Amino acid sequence: MSKLADRLPAAADKADKLAMATNVLALAQEDDGRVYRTRLVTEIHNGIAALPVNDQLIVEEGRRMIAEQIASAWENSRVIRIDRDLRMPVYQMTLGFEQSYFKVGTQYVPAEVMGVDDFETMLDRQERRIQNAQTDSAIWREFFETVRPGLERGESLVTQFQAGTLAVGSTAKELEEGEPSEEEE
Repeated sequence: MSKLADRLPAAADKADKLAMATNVLALAQEDDGRVYRTRLVTEIHNGIAALPVNDQLIVEEGRRMIAEQIASAWENSRVIRIDRDLRMPVYQMTLGFEQSYFKVGTQYVPAEVMGVDDFETMLDRQERRIQNAQTDSAIWREFFETVRPGLERGESLVTQFQAGTLAVGSTAKELEEGEPSEEEE
């Protein structure tokens, strides 16, 4: 059983999940077809309000969410950040540098014990994120340049796709629960 099915037994069947998502999507769409995430979440919330849920799991997840928020508040006050205007790392003056941490992957490393390996790991991970962002940007830029002439002529992306003037890959992935993306967090 999936995590979603554990929380919401009515979503145990793939067909039920797909139907639920499709029905909610129709409610969340604006007149022009756009879907805003906040409205989508609201409509999903309203749609599942009457369905039975696993109360114990929901309470446990609620506590976990609260713990995550407290950990985030701690991180925001203790982790050394980069100030792009100053072009240097900065820490919370009220706590002092000695009480500050560096974020290295999923670890918080005290300034006192930060070593060469920690910096190399931190920089490698950052470089990977930069490379992934550059790759994503290049793919979207190339896609936009392909579809731009048609858009300027008033042709929708669907029209261009049906005419075979743009290439879009497809996936056979089933409807899955998602985690918030970095942009959403």
